[in-house]
Amino acid sequence: MQPVSKDGSRNPSSTNDGNFDVQELKRRVSSRLLEIPGVSGVGVRGGILTVYLAEDSEAVRQAVAAVLESERPGVSVNYVVSGVFRAQ
Repeated sequence: MQPVSKDGSRNPSSTNDGNFDVQELKRRVSSRLLEIPGVSGVGVRGGILTVYLAEDSEAVRQAVAAVLESERPGVSVNYVVSGVFRAQ
């Protein structure tokens, strides 16, 4: 799995300020993001919100961006194409 930023680059940089709590953002948006078909999971990697996708889809990325913009405009996000997560 390779992280891909919202602009498609492989090594995204965070624009988060020092007072920003990405874990709190994850708690606030996870349930809404997981309702989007094609989103497999939500996490934090390297201090950046990470959204795991079943497959790469511009429509899914746009839906994720709309949720995030309503909570924290301009927040950095990594997308990881992971496939579907299944309980073991």
